[in-house]
Amino acid sequence: YTGCPQNIWQNSGNLVQPASLVDASQLGGAFYEPYFQVQASYGSYPITGIQLVTDASWAVAGGVQTMQADNVMINDATFTFESADSCKNGGWQSFTAAPGPFKNQGQCVSYFEHQK
Repeated sequence: YTGCPQNIWQNSGNLVQPASLVDASQLGGAFYEPYFQVQASYGSYPITGIQLVTDASWAVAGGVQTMQADNVMINDATFTFESADSCKNGGWQSFTAAPGPFKNQGQCVSYFEHQK
């Protein structure tokens, strides 16, 4: 992912494809194994956490990278990191994709208040 515009949210789509390499060492596997193999070996294990790693500081001037994640989908569950406070001061207008778009601030606040 190079050449991404700064401060613009982009949908990355599904980051895990069958041939994607994943770390299965905490499950008893190898550090790099194809996702399809890990899924076959450990697919019945519950997911207890995920880590997103930016590992290309060599490509960025100054060696600093910032990555923000939101609306993370694991299996059929979507995890968002906002709250009702995210809707205030015009923030409701920034929800152009799920869980929005919202018609107004009240609808946005109501959505997050009922997610508890």
